[in-house]
Amino acid sequence: ADLIQEVANAVARRQSVVQLATEVHTHPTLSEVVEVAYKQAASQVTKKM
Repeated sequence: ADLIQEVANAVARRQSVVQLATEVHTHPTLSEVVEVAYKQAASQVTKKM
């Protein structure tokens, strides 16, 4: 979903390849943040078992 949104924005703004190569790409993405949260929560659960 993160990649689709980035490409959709680029198409909507009619950006060139040069513009895309030089713009800032966010990191971490929302999905990466959620993944880390899941892993941390799972780690806490397994410690209590």
